[in-house]
Amino acid sequence: MIMPNPRSASLWTTQSVVATLALISLVPMAISHLTGAALNPISAPISHYVYLPGGYPMVLLGALLLAGCGAVLAADLIRRSDLIRRSVMTTGSVVPELRRRRLAAALLISFAVALTVVGVFPTDPPGTASSSLSAVAHRIGAAWSFLSLPLAGLLLAGSCRQSRPAVGRALVRAAVGLSGAAVIFLAIHLPLALTGSGIPAFGLLERVGFAFMIGYLILVATALRPQPAVEPVPAIGRSTLEPAEAPGRFASAAASTDPAAATGLALAGAAGRE
Repeated sequence: MIMPNPRSASLWTTQSVVATLALISLVPMAISHLTGAALNPISAPISHYVYLPGGYPMVLLGALLLAGCGAVLAADLIRRSDLIRRSVMTTGSVVPELRRRRLAAALLISFAVALTVVGVFPTDPPGTASSSLSAVAHRIGAAWSFLSLPLAGLLLAGSCRQSRPAVGRALVRAAVGLSGAAVIFLAIHLPLALTGSGIPAFGLLERVGFAFMIGYLILVATALRPQPAVEPVPAIGRSTLEPAEAPGRFASAAASTDPAAATGLALAGAAGRE
């Protein structure tokens, strides 16, 4: 009989921290929206809230909270990769998995940096003819944040194919949708911006994009959630030594002949120790 290990349960898991930070990031945006009734949410971008009284701290706080989500996810990936590396020999089947995780962590760190840039460097006021350096940095940070996050999700989808195939498929589909929408949006918006105009519903599209980003951050955190650790409970009337020894012998034999099995055991062991 297999029973869940209560020691593996933790209130503040990566998923709960990311979900909390992502949802709290909506609060400063809501406050800015309520206090900035003069701005049309359909056409005005979120970044224009910085020119309202008290708007800059609200926009900066929202951006930093979303950046914190990326930093938490990256730290979790780095920690798990280190656990896997220390728990098993780096065989040919384990090394590609570690590389994907490290590259995904690097992308999530760049996502956090990009959103920090978005919050620190405001865009130009409405009606400005030429773009300042601050506005250019703001736009580059926003564009990269919408591209780096789905790229990290695509890398992590491969890790979910065995343990959580449904989550892996959701990561791929959402990543394709988010990155595709970002590319199409930029392809339309940039030429219009160079001519001094823009997309009429720019504000609405941007708000929908950030809502999608928040949902994708939570989805990535769900994909990183470790499998519940289990402990064998001996059946009544049988030896307490036999059930614990037999699976270990079979697992060792499988791992010695099958590199994929060794990788699976390594990932399971690293998740179980969390």
